Amino acid sequence: MNYSGIACKLYVSQIPGRLGRGFTWTRHDLGYLIDPLPGVRMRSDILVDKLVNCRSFRIQREYEGDDLYDSDYLGYSDAIAIIFLVIGETGLPIRSLQLDSTSSDGTNRMYMRRLDSRYIQKPQFWTGWAHLEELVLQMPLAYEAVDYTADLVLRAPNLLRLKIGHAIEVYDEAFFRRLYTASTAHKLQELDLGDQSYIEDSITKLIFRFGHSLRALSLWRIVITNGGTWASVFRRLRTNLPLLERISVARPMESTSRTVWVMFRSLSDDRVHS
Repeated sequence: MNYSGIACKLYVSQIPGRLGRGFTWTRHDLGYLIDPLPGVRMRSDILVDKLVNCRSFRIQREYEGDDLYDSDYLGYSDAIAIIFLVIGETGLPIRSLQLDSTSSDGTNRMYMRRLDSRYIQKPQFWTGWAHLEELVLQMPLAYEAVDYTADLVLRAPNLLRLKIGHAIEVYDEAFFRRLYTASTAHKLQELDLGDQSYIEDSITKLIFRFGHSLRALSLWRIVITNGGTWASVFRRLRTNLPLLERISVARPMESTSRTVWVMFRSLSDDRVHS
């Protein structure tokens, strides 16, 4: 059967103790997988030569708790590492990557000890990554992952949609600062931010970073801290997003924990969803 005409999204759902079972996974003392990996080369060939329209990947974790060091199966961060290895080996022109690892206690983060930095240092990796149009980071960030993750955003020149949610660590500010202070050119059209706390100045700078091209903005369950207000945020946004066509706001909050009413006087009704 010829699968070349089928567009697909590869969905890797990790159930503890099952992903990668049946192979022996050799690890460095620090915890990351050592290449070459069993079966990965074959899967790379299938993705490149057979599933030529399969360029979207979603890695979702469906349980809580830390990744365990184990030679018999793979963890959530290992699954990310294998995708990155495939891109680095083949230059696979990836279109979409969704990393979804949410939990009630924030423990399900991407562990850098499981991601060797050399995975993304190969020129082929960035050749493939340059095709990325959608990036979803629905996960907490550990401190050591801040620069690594920021590079994934900043070195995607064709990125059109960025979603950041559940980055509920104290290191958020360092991550966002990396994004809004970078000089890299982007043409982002959709920005989706949620489940986070922001200083007023930080969230406005982050949105302004992409303001010249932004057409859709979604803000959900965001708390403005340090005495900032949503009224002030939207006053600053109103005159700095020239191409904005749609804005969605859900459950805006302030550090005072009071109810927040957001009024859009300069936008027509069909451009506002709340």
